[in-house]
Amino acid sequence: MSLIVLKASAGSGKTFQLAKRFLYLVLTAENEDTFKSILAITFTNKAAQEMKDRIVFTLQEFATSNELKGREAVLLEQLIEETNLSESELRSRSKNVLFSLLHHYGDFSVSTIDSFTHRLVKSFSFDLKIPSNFKVELDVNSLLTMAVNELLFEIGNNDRLPTKILEDFVEKQVDNEKSWNINNLLVEFAEPLLRDDNNREIAALEEVELDVFKKLADKHQKDCESLEKQISEIADEGLSYIHDNNLAEYVSRGSLIIRLTSFKDSDFEKISNDEPDFYNNPDKWFKKDLEKNFPDSDSIKIKAHSYIESIIELYEKYVYNKIIANEVFRTGTLSLVGEHLELLKKQLNTLHISDFNKSIGDVVQSEPAPFIYERLGEHYRHYMLDEFQDTSIIQWHNLIPLLGNALSQGGSSLIVGDAKQAIYRFRGGEARQFVALPELYNPYADQVIAGWQAPFLNVEDSSPLDHNFRSWQNIVNFNNKFFSRAKEKLSDDQKKMYDDVEQTPFHDEEKGFVSFTLHKYHKGNKMELNKNEFIRWAKEENETAVVELIQDLTKNGFYKPFEIMILVRNGKESSKIASILKKHNIDVHSEKSTILGNTPEFRLAISFFNLLLSPTEKYYKVEFLTAVDNLNLLDDPLPNFLSRDFLSVELNDFFAKSLGTRIVVNSQKSIAENFEELISSLTENEKNAAFLSISEFIQSFTDKNGNNLTNFINKLEVKKEQINVETQPHENAVQIMTMHKSKGLQSAVVICPYLDGDLKKIGTEWVQTKESELPFMQIDLKGKPIKFTSFRDYQTLKEEEEIADTLNLLYVAFTRAEEQLYGFSAETTDAKTGGLILDYISDFANTDNNVTFTYGSPVTNRIAKTKEQINTMADSDFHFYDHKKDLKVSRPKVQYSKSAEKTASQLGAITHEILEKTNGQIQLNELLNQACEVHRLSDSEKRQIESWIENVLQSDYSEAILSANSLSERSLYVPSSKSTYRPDKVALTGENTAQVFDFKTGGRTFEHQEQLNNYASVMTEMGLKIEKTVLCYLDENEFVEL
Repeated sequence: MSLIVLKASAGSGKTFQLAKRFLYLVLTAENEDTFKSILAITFTNKAAQEMKDRIVFTLQEFATSNELKGREAVLLEQLIEETNLSESELRSRSKNVLFSLLHHYGDFSVSTIDSFTHRLVKSFSFDLKIPSNFKVELDVNSLLTMAVNELLFEIGNNDRLPTKILEDFVEKQVDNEKSWNINNLLVEFAEPLLRDDNNREIAALEEVELDVFKKLADKHQKDCESLEKQISEIADEGLSYIHDNNLAEYVSRGSLIIRLTSFKDSDFEKISNDEPDFYNNPDKWFKKDLEKNFPDSDSIKIKAHSYIESIIELYEKYVYNKIIANEVFRTGTLSLVGEHLELLKKQLNTLHISDFNKSIGDVVQSEPAPFIYERLGEHYRHYMLDEFQDTSIIQWHNLIPLLGNALSQGGSSLIVGDAKQAIYRFRGGEARQFVALPELYNPYADQVIAGWQAPFLNVEDSSPLDHNFRSWQNIVNFNNKFFSRAKEKLSDDQKKMYDDVEQTPFHDEEKGFVSFTLHKYHKGNKMELNKNEFIRWAKEENETAVVELIQDLTKNGFYKPFEIMILVRNGKESSKIASILKKHNIDVHSEKSTILGNTPEFRLAISFFNLLLSPTEKYYKVEFLTAVDNLNLLDDPLPNFLSRDFLSVELNDFFAKSLGTRIVVNSQKSIAENFEELISSLTENEKNAAFLSISEFIQSFTDKNGNNLTNFINKLEVKKEQINVETQPHENAVQIMTMHKSKGLQSAVVICPYLDGDLKKIGTEWVQTKESELPFMQIDLKGKPIKFTSFRDYQTLKEEEEIADTLNLLYVAFTRAEEQLYGFSAETTDAKTGGLILDYISDFANTDNNVTFTYGSPVTNRIAKTKEQINTMADSDFHFYDHKKDLKVSRPKVQYSKSAEKTASQLGAITHEILEKTNGQIQLNELLNQACEVHRLSDSEKRQIESWIENVLQSDYSEAILSANSLSERSLYVPSSKSTYRPDKVALTGENTAQVFDFKTGGRTFEHQEQLNNYASVMTEMGLKIEKTVLCYLDENEFVEL
């Protein structure tokens, strides 16, 4: 086997291909456990779950369905052709693989790249000198905010140098009209410290002492003063030469004189717009009359050029020195925050997720792959990498040795991506890695990476998936033509991303509609508006047009509102268009509307937690009652509950009367238990998405920080605007989302109301300097004089990357459309997004004024789809199912202090755990001894457990329970209900026969029988014949066979 590279353009069936590859590997293998040697890596948890769901569902369909339809039928047909296996053989193998996979579901390795790297870090924590119990922090702002607060607390108290560095930085930011909120300013500024693509620069920065920044600033400022003086002197000589030789009237428009005067007076702002090329062309400095009146005009030009050449040589040095002097404290501030960030992470025993790749890089690249696999406890021979264009350089370099080893040992690697959809460069994604394949992208000439090149050259396939199954023919054809034209704006290097842009429409019928409305300002407009007034007018016109468009699309029943997706660039645009639509009674579903802090459920929860902290506080009781009323859960009108007497009752009585059911909350319970007590009383709200988001946050917080309620409330207040509640839009709501969030989704109609973004939005970037003490610095690339320095290459590269990012974002947005695509621009210039569209349209339309461009015909005879049809028919990259919604807070089976005397129930739980894990008499004794040590059992407690175990050994079921062929607490996953079951003990008595046992302590309930029957039903569906199902009541010595 070898390397397969799939270039998967939008709508080309990428997920189908990934599933097919996985199935090919497991169904052609002799061993049904081959799935354990496959590692599939995706970009998001959502994509990982979707891939798992699709693989399990497909195996189930192959194994059990007599008549396959749709995608599964096509998949089976292709697998029959590619594997040379018969349909009956493929179905039989599917059944065996499914059985093994469901019984070893934990070995089904589909995860995000961050999750896999986390496993590596855990495995090598000792080597990396990281405590094995380290915590993981996903939130950038949380750590940076704490680090900034620590830094600001120390400023002014001790060393003067950090204060000077920080003061200089803040002063320059304020001068540049940045935020006056220093905390927010520093947190935003320090984000590069936690990015994957800055490792080289941050590592070098960590070696720099603080005093270096001050020394460099002073040195380069002094050099600037010296250079200014030298430039002024030479410019003065040049002006004297012109005047002494009566050349002034022959200078073109006085340009040379103006520039020499500016240099003489050190007034460099006047020449900031000049291009360096101007100073290399003396012919532009003089009028043609010079040659007529001065026979030695060439020598005059040479002399003039010598002055300018000397000045520019000094000026380039001046600009470089000025940049270092002005910008060095920016990097110094980053160093200060970084220093406090590292101290904070050590104090909290915490790693940010970005630390994983940095930590594990040296280990992966220096240790042999078998040793790494030994530590992991897994050995992968086959790799599948999805969304590769969004992988960072360090992430890819950490995977190369593992993939290279697999390839050299007869394994395989499938790498899937689309460089045109690379929209996460700001997170470190590097699309050039994908474009370069099978060559390994190695910008820093890393010898370890270079050494792994050979296995990757054995390429099985690298052809693009060139069919579009998503969009109608006119949509595909328009995108083909537009992006083929627009890619000419890219550099030669970036153009390679669009080599495979041409797609073939799957839908034969010539249908689909594209429309763009572009407003272009010109001074002679009929309304006599200035530019800013025109842009405001044009935006209002576009917004009105969007409202009318949605009303028109929905009024005849052609489209349901949820079939319309509005794509914007940011939250500000989202809020604006949502507000406008709501004013016209158009319901919307947007990211803003699903922020946790905006929900009534959050107000209920936060008042509930505050009451736990302050049970007698009437203000929080009123807040709680108001929230309950907003959720329509009060039996009586709100005023009936607001009497002084009622607000004074004991807390649990207060909850009982307001909720209509008694709940028991107290400070002895955990935060999770108290909250579960609350939401379990709200029967219709138990699976409410907002409540489940809060439950998930509780779990995350308490895992890291324990059950401190005060800290929890403070954290929840901070996080309330950052947590999104993942809810499904209802049929009567138009969807609004950012272009970034739309990736992987699709919609019948896509509307882009604000195509007015800047094409070249550049800012602060890392550059390599000439300073040995500070090899890398952050500088603002927007400065015009940069083009006179060695930093101009960074500026050019950044501009090229920004244009590519914008084009990629448009590609993602435009390819979401299935049937109709609409775009609007109020500020259509070459420097804006709309300019790309205008340039394309200019071939066949007059673009001097406002333009409405259409392609194809509007839909006039369509029947709107239902949400059920969308969910089953859409060929999207992701399911809309959110697995988080079924998560519940679980309590440990054994809850007590190790030193306390155990109750009968607790002893029963320990016995339960021992019997679950055992598969033989010898192991039974070992587990009992371990339990005595772990739980500090007294002699009498040990004897009690031994007597219960002896009852099991004396029963008719002991042989099956202790059998080496018994399976303990194995997960059984059911795709149809997306549920997981874990029977205590399954004894395999034959090839397809089994007995199921469930151990219980305490009283008998009907739920015990129901639970065991569910286990049996699931295993029967898997093809097992269940001989017996037995409830084992340990404390009663009763064995009930159902």
